[in-house]
Amino acid sequence: MFVKYNNIYVDKNGLFNSTKYEISLTLLDNSLKGDAFKGYVYKHFSFNYSNLSNYEECTFKNSQALKLEFTTKVNNNIWTDIYILPFDSKYSITDIIDSIKEYKNNYDIEQAKIQELQNKRMKQQLEKEAKEKERIASIQNYFSNVYNFHIDKHTPVYIINKDKTNCFAIYISNDNNINFLVIDAESETEIHTVITYNEIHYYEKAGAVYYATNINAHYKGSQSFGGSFAGAKISKSAVALGGLLLGQMGMAIGALSSYKPATYTPPTYIPSQLNISSEITKIDERSVILNYYSEQHKQYIDIELPQDIYNFLQTYLPDKKYPIVIEKEKQNAISNNAPTNAQESTTVQRLQKLKQLYEMELITESEYAERKKEILAEI
Repeated sequence: MFVKYNNIYVDKNGLFNSTKYEISLTLLDNSLKGDAFKGYVYKHFSFNYSNLSNYEECTFKNSQALKLEFTTKVNNNIWTDIYILPFDSKYSITDIIDSIKEYKNNYDIEQAKIQELQNKRMKQQLEKEAKEKERIASIQNYFSNVYNFHIDKHTPVYIINKDKTNCFAIYISNDNNINFLVIDAESETEIHTVITYNEIHYYEKAGAVYYATNINAHYKGSQSFGGSFAGAKISKSAVALGGLLLGQMGMAIGALSSYKPATYTPPTYIPSQLNISSEITKIDERSVILNYYSEQHKQYIDIELPQDIYNFLQTYLPDKKYPIVIEKEKQNAISNNAPTNAQESTTVQRLQKLKQLYEMELITESEYAERKKEILAEI
């Protein structure tokens, strides 16, 4: 609805003496706007129906007019603005008020529907959050029960990965068995694998740290064509092999032996800028190898573990360290080779077994020679 009157002359206390103002009122679905007098000042207004606190007929210069009151909240303070719209007698103020009432009622109904929908969505969101909170609590409870069943505060444990619902851990049980525990509480999955103390053969450090060099070139010229640069390359495998064999010196030798120099093809003009840079990347491939006998496969199997677990195993399974195990096996082999009534005592058989020990590298060359000499001296 749109109401407009162009012939308003105001003469109030001499403030607007014989001045013509344009008065208008537009009713929209969610707001009303127009031009009116606020006190003695001519102003434009625009407000939502939610701000319209009162509307009624009044008199202005002894003629009919419409009074609109708008309430707004500013910094926790309530402010009320009053606007006066004088209209010519050809307009019915009653009809205008009825139209405002209809628009405002429709607006209030629509806002109530929107508020109801928002409340419904808010309730659904709260219910969803409550269910999710309950689900997470159930998952965490499952995780805690499973984890605490296997591991208590006195259990030696090495954590590879762990949060409130998942974990991958290695722990030593009271019988010195190595236990691998994987828990996925989301899917209520538990994987528990055991390598018994007797199945463990040994553990040892493996791998090395090596470095790779990348060379980059960035060229800027006054033209967009011409010229090329191929960066120098170093074989990472050669560097790694050198590092494993000879340490840092080996890495340097490996890098130099595999180095391919950079090539540069100049353009047809003098370049304005050519930047060459190099970057050294550290690559750590150290790990711990756990060797154990698999009854299922009837053979020894290697498992690669994180390098940091070495100190953990050294603390709780010190007698399974590789040097200690090899030394024990060597001593047992030598002692078992000594002549007894229950063993083969012929010189040839003893020499053959001694040679087997040497070929298996369980004894050194000097030990082999010394023991061989003792056996031959008994003839």
